[in-house]
Amino acid sequence: MIFLLELFLYDIDRAIHRLLILRKTILHSILLTFDLRFFSLTFISIRILNERYYLYQIYIFLSFVLSQSGDIETNPGPVLSSNQGLSFFHWNLNSLSVNNFIKKDLVIAFNTIHKYDILCLSETYLDSSYALDDNDLQIDNYTMIRADHPMDIKRGGVCLYYRDSLAATVLNFSRLSECIILEIEVDKKKIILLTLYRSPSQSPDTFAEFLENFENDLNSIYTLQPFLIIALGDFNAKSSNWCPSDSSSNEGIQIDSIASLYGLHQLISEPTHILPNSSSCIDLIFTSQPNLLIQSGVLP
Repeated sequence: MIFLLELFLYDIDRAIHRLLILRKTILHSILLTFDLRFFSLTFISIRILNERYYLYQIYIFLSFVLSQSGDIETNPGPVLSSNQGLSFFHWNLNSLSVNNFIKKDLVIAFNTIHKYDILCLSETYLDSSYALDDNDLQIDNYTMIRADHPMDIKRGGVCLYYRDSLAATVLNFSRLSECIILEIEVDKKKIILLTLYRSPSQSPDTFAEFLENFENDLNSIYTLQPFLIIALGDFNAKSSNWCPSDSSSNEGIQIDSIASLYGLHQLISEPTHILPNSSSCIDLIFTSQPNLLIQSGVLP
């Protein structure tokens, strides 16, 4: 299954170029809003207007202040520009190298249309037999980061491609073996993306270790004081808090508990793993800023 995330930024400061000067007091306002769009299996559109409503209130306030000043500039500066953006793509593809890398070709074809900045892939099934600079793994104009199975076998694993022009840094403090953490700077705002894969066959002891490492990673991320946190991937866990049609698993209850402790909200609420006789929501997106979401859905 595939789910996608698009992140767009609008710098309102550029739209409100000149504000009021009254009695040598400069009123300056910098407003930044993010629009997130998430997709999975069947496309659904959801709009949450909290952030836009807040900006509308600011606009009304500033308009009132300007109207009372008696000194309104007819050409206050540049208009709002929306050409800045950041987009994410995630796909649990069950082997990147199968059938002579046909799924990588599908990723490239899909991205030719959508032009995502960051591509996250789960269950890549790569091992050390594939060199880091293997041409079969490369995507033009993207840098690839891998986190293969810790036993160097063709199972599990994640990889991430980020656009070369992106101001991105890989953070290497994760204690999770199949996890990548990327720090991205957009308009001087720090965004941290964590993508991971968790095997559904973990023993109780291994799962307890996963929880401890996941919580340690979140704690380390929060010490960096990012503007936005996104944690996504194949968690292989179910919770009725995420998807009402699912019965909560022990893994889902505990992951949900940790996410809630760190103020993360899970956004996908419909099945992403569909079998002939069952379906479940196990490919998840957590974020520290759910109020910024304007669309959600699912693609096959």
